[in-house]
Amino acid sequence: MGALLTSAAMTGAMARILDMVSDHATTRTQFGRPLSKFQAIQHQLAEAQSELSVTEAALANALDAHDAGLCTTLLWRSAKAQAGTAASIVAATAHQVMGAVGFTVDHELHHFTKFLWQGAIVGADRWHVNAPSATLLAPPLTGFGHI
Repeated sequence: MGALLTSAAMTGAMARILDMVSDHATTRTQFGRPLSKFQAIQHQLAEAQSELSVTEAALANALDAHDAGLCTTLLWRSAKAQAGTAASIVAATAHQVMGAVGFTVDHELHHFTKFLWQGAIVGADRWHVNAPSATLLAPPLTGFGHI
């Protein structure tokens, strides 16, 4: 359950980051036009948003299965691994689009990206991705004994 909660918190942070970045790209102008009009920025934001969408789907699937008492190790590890993968892409995209302002103490972006990086590191996403198949096919988890 801890990995699912971490995945949910990371998903919320990524959604907030993409809101901030989209707002910044729409309002910040460069060379006489908004950043959001540049194709390279559009591609970066589209990739970050697609990673967030996949993360939301993996998380929703794992949470639905958990609510039904059918959450397997594969489902919650998949949700956590996807959250970690997406976190790296979303955080990098945010700092690339926002530039130096994202690192300043005055802006809130760095709080969210530090949280994402911490969640990806502490959650040991490589372990979730590279786990032996026998552990991935373990029987469904019940209750909170697996925490």
